Amino acid sequence: MVMRATECDAVLFDVDDVLTETAAVHEQAWEELFNEVIRVLAPDERAVAPYEIADYLRYLRRIDGQPRTEGIRAVLEARRVHLPIGSPADDERLLTVHGLANRENQTFLRLVREQALHRYSDLAHVLTWLTIHDIRTAVVSTLPNADIVLRAIELRDAVDVLVDGVATALLSLPRDPSPAPYLFAARQLHADPGRTIVVADATRAIASARGGGFWIVGVGRSVGCDVLVESGADRVVGSFRDVFADERQRSTPEPEVSVAEAAS
Repeated sequence: MVMRATECDAVLFDVDDVLTETAAVHEQAWEELFNEVIRVLAPDERAVAPYEIADYLRYLRRIDGQPRTEGIRAVLEARRVHLPIGSPADDERLLTVHGLANRENQTFLRLVREQALHRYSDLAHVLTWLTIHDIRTAVVSTLPNADIVLRAIELRDAVDVLVDGVATALLSLPRDPSPAPYLFAARQLHADPGRTIVVADATRAIASARGGGFWIVGVGRSVGCDVLVESGADRVVGSFRDVFADERQRSTPEPEVSVAEAAS
């Protein structure tokens, strides 16, 4: 099924593995964090098992929609290490779960500034096409730093509304699996959820959007298509170009975009 432009009020995008590939940056940030923390907790390098890539894959890679504190606690508990939970306002230097979450966030932001993030190559053309057809856009993400990521890939000014982890906290919106962040974004865009597409690759995000009555497109970049369908996606695509494929083939070709882009 392909939604026609005349049937669509707005499109809401996730960030990670939808607009840009941030997995490698997250992986590096977590590795730096836990290597540093384990050195502090076990200076003799024997009392606590070292951090490994398997920890990222098992506990941290797919925590989309969940507090990062859950992933941190899982990694520590696997090593029989128990730190105080602390509070969200904890300084990043504190050895609390929230302090470590804040430290990982700051490390991630530093790496984003140091490294060249690229948006996926199929994205700019679709954004141009959506603008031509007066279809409004938003980014809805659990990331507390989505604004910085969007600016790094030169997309902040290309979307009409941003609802990230910071906005969600300020507005006291419940997180996944609640559809509240998506519903809030739709209201800001004056869009009917039933005429609004949510583009996501995380199963929790898809389930959340399903609860709000949205039309859901799963992007199968890092998750299997079957998993996305089972999570509630109405359609799964490998490229943004396929979302409005039939109409886009009949429309005027989009201009080329010169900004550096990642391979789709």
